[in-house]
Amino acid sequence: MVVAGGGGGGYYGGGGGGGVVIKRSHSLSTTTYTATVGDGGLYPWASGNTANGGGYALKGGNSTFDSVTAKGGGGGAGQYDSLVVTAGGSGGGTGRTKSGSGGTASAGTGGAAYYANTGGSGGGSCAGGSGGGGAGGVGSPSLCSPERSGNGGIGISFSNSGADEFTGLSSLSYYGGGGGGGWGLGQSSGGLGGGGGPGVAGTSNTGGGAGGTSNHTGGSGIVIVRYPN
Repeated sequence: MVVAGGGGGGYYGGGGGGGVVIKRSHSLSTTTYTATVGDGGLYPWASGNTANGGGYALKGGNSTFDSVTAKGGGGGAGQYDSLVVTAGGSGGGTGRTKSGSGGTASAGTGGAAYYANTGGSGGGSCAGGSGGGGAGGVGSPSLCSPERSGNGGIGISFSNSGADEFTGLSSLSYYGGGGGGGWGLGQSSGGLGGGGGPGVAGTSNTGGGAGGTSNHTGGSGIVIVRYPN
């Protein structure tokens, strides 16, 4: 399982969760392999994107193991940005003054199963930011009536006979949750799987997107390799 870093929280839009790529059968030679774990995307003030009433955040970093790559989640939009600046992983949420679609999704390459979803659409100038997409579901749109920001999309878990397939633990772990949108009167929530609510960072080693309202980075990704002993 390869999970990329989550997108940073924009001034309004929630960050998209990192893409999740699964490959249940993968042959390796007897040699050394490097696993690269993507960092979470930076928020606007850390990345210098502060124009237009508070800017967009950056996408998360890619995670890789051998030929398998998961793409970092899209950064959340600023107040006047219609979309995430980059696609990849799950898409980020829109800004306040736009009614367009959220960021698009592309989970990664080299696997057998891919999990990523689009960010929520914008509700226009009367609404807060929309939620970032998650590995298990799309981000929620922002609304005008009643006014509220959108929730982050849910992440994804993998069960095998009631236990977590990749860790063997009895409690399931979720990965790649989207960050909730910021600034709406009705506060949003982050998606299960590391996504942060407004003004909350994504959880480390889950690929969760950060919540909107700026100043928080997405959660770093994770690579899990399971093999017969």
